[in-house]
Amino acid sequence: MPFGDGTGPFWGGGPGAGRGRGRGRGRGMGGGRRFFSGWSPPQPTPPQSLSSEEEVKMLEEQAKMLEQQLEAIKGRIKELKERNKGTRKAKVIVENCVGCGACENVCPEGAITVDEVAKIDENKCTGCGRCIDICPRGAIVF
Repeated sequence: MPFGDGTGPFWGGGPGAGRGRGRGRGRGMGGGRRFFSGWSPPQPTPPQSLSSEEEVKMLEEQAKMLEQQLEAIKGRIKELKERNKGTRKAKVIVENCVGCGACENVCPEGAITVDEVAKIDENKCTGCGRCIDICPRGAIVF
């Protein structure tokens, strides 16, 4: 089985890796197998009755289907990124803010001002999250 049994291309880790208990036996998602050990999906075995030209045509059709799937996946990724773009706005939890100004200094849009506590201009905020990452008190959230 190419995925789910630890033989897939991305999980595993070999000795000492993986998630789980034990003495570094690597019993994580890859069952102790090395990370990306060169696994490749099984190739379809063409029937013996196909000529070379027929096999080439079959493989080209499969490649075309894979390209279409890849384009659909890329389109969905783009759609999801566009949907989330600009919809997230940072907000200050006033009770947690100590007014240190770290967020104001890191904001690339100049959307944050700090008097006693931070204030975020929602019209300027692009939702980059830099202020959330830098806040020592966890006072800024989406």
